[in-house]
Amino acid sequence: MSRIITLLSDFGSVYPAQMKGVILERVPDAVLVDIAHDIPPQDIRAGAFALMITARHFPSGTVHLAVVDPAVGTKRLGIVIKSGGHLFVGPDNGLLVPAARSLGRPEAHAIARRFEASPTFHGRDIFAPVAALLAGGERPDRYRNLAASGSFKCCSPAGRGRAPGPVRAQRGAGGPGLRVGAGIW
Repeated sequence: MSRIITLLSDFGSVYPAQMKGVILERVPDAVLVDIAHDIPPQDIRAGAFALMITARHFPSGTVHLAVVDPAVGTKRLGIVIKSGGHLFVGPDNGLLVPAARSLGRPEAHAIARRFEASPTFHGRDIFAPVAALLAGGERPDRYRNLAASGSFKCCSPAGRGRAPGPVRAQRGAGGPGLRVGAGIW
């Protein structure tokens, strides 16, 4: 059975193909679905919203790979979140949390495995291989559970990982879009 892997990023049109190549090299029968790659650069909130309103329409077992990562190359964690039968892979910056929360009770795990990685393209060098491993059957509990360690910051009561609203539809040259304004959603 082939596994579905969705992809969301702020990379534009060329770099997502590199992530897809890494995934297909490991899981040749993966079904790759692009959510969006035109998220405004480094706009975690817009990416989180797009992922949240889309993930719920995919079947249980889907792996969602999302990368909007202003802190790429720093010591921020890479994470895997299990929620509602779905798996989310990406940076620990709040991007994955609204979607995971909308599907159930998130269980977060740190990506502790070492990868040879460029300091500027963790999407290709870390997150895509992890998404492929998960789609190939690796279990997320193989990674360090962050709830037990208390180091999963984006789901803390302090509110990190919560995007401001309201969300307004706007129409641009490319068709309808979304804009996230002030407030909490």
